[in-house]
Amino acid sequence: MKSIPAGRKRTALARAARLYRARKFAQVIRVLEPQIPAYRENARYFYFLGMSCLYTGDYGTAITYFRRCTDLDCGHTNARLGLAVVHLRRNETRESLRIWLEILEEDPKNRYARLGLETVRKIAGTEDGDDGIEALFQDRKDLALIPSPGFYLPGWAKWLIAALAVLLVLVPAGFAARQRLLEKPQPQRPEIAAVKIESADVVLDPENRAANMLTEREVRVIFDKIKDLFEAYEDNLARREINRLLLSNAGQNIKNKARSLAPFVRTPTFADFPASFAYQDVMKDPLLYDGCFVRWKGRISNVNISGKRIDFDFLVGYDEQKVLQGIVPSWMEFAAKLEQSFAYEIIGRVAIPSGRPGILLQVLSLHELGL
Repeated sequence: MKSIPAGRKRTALARAARLYRARKFAQVIRVLEPQIPAYRENARYFYFLGMSCLYTGDYGTAITYFRRCTDLDCGHTNARLGLAVVHLRRNETRESLRIWLEILEEDPKNRYARLGLETVRKIAGTEDGDDGIEALFQDRKDLALIPSPGFYLPGWAKWLIAALAVLLVLVPAGFAARQRLLEKPQPQRPEIAAVKIESADVVLDPENRAANMLTEREVRVIFDKIKDLFEAYEDNLARREINRLLLSNAGQNIKNKARSLAPFVRTPTFADFPASFAYQDVMKDPLLYDGCFVRWKGRISNVNISGKRIDFDFLVGYDEQKVLQGIVPSWMEFAAKLEQSFAYEIIGRVAIPSGRPGILLQVLSLHELGL
């Protein structure tokens, strides 16, 4: 077979990229499909083909191209997002969920994977079931689960837009800068911003000889940090800093105000809980993590089902049966089928047992690893 010169290879792929951004998906397929021998090791080539087939509704061909793309580049996130949509179209929901969860483990802020999980959750919570998935694809709302192709603009249009952008930025720049100086941004969580240390508050308790002794300045810094963490929706870190104040020599009125913020801590999900406190850190100072959430992997043993509660031991870090970090007595108050031969990932709330060292764990969510 006669080889295609390198210049032609680049031209064909570049042309397909422009057509893809211009949303001319059928033309992308016509340009690229005859070039398969030349691009058989090019992940980007198979990505354009897979996405173009998805947009034209040819899901059967799209899955072939997406699989080849991910074979060549296993970290190609956008191709994996496309693959998850194709599996959803084939009613292979479990495989779609697996892909989205893997993506979120690598990139917790990926909005397409998070939207995919939320979409499936909403459909599963209705009586429609498979009809809900069918309607999703009939209305082409599935396209919201993959990145947009972008836009293709000719050179003159880019220059025109750049010139207009400069004008739009320069003209109101002075006014906008002045407004930013005059106006303070409104807090996203005003109920938290309203809790303040007042001038009459006793900041330190001179009679308290806590293990965590702080200065007045340190108490104020930690209190402000708690509010900043809540404002940034880092609720779990905020809970730890609340504990830091409660375990210190801060005054009782300061502790009461810190304690009043604890109910605002949101319970995380697998979709919005990217980072967890390490088991070793929690065990170094369990009281500091009382009420905090953790996301750990491991296995279970000694399962005991009684009434509306399931008790078991969670073997932290033993998911691959190599290293056992520790055994934590755990319980959950929802129904689930637990297999001691399976590995699990859990989200749990740390609790402190009465009268003995260590921690307990209230499991709030779990899923089997590898699904």
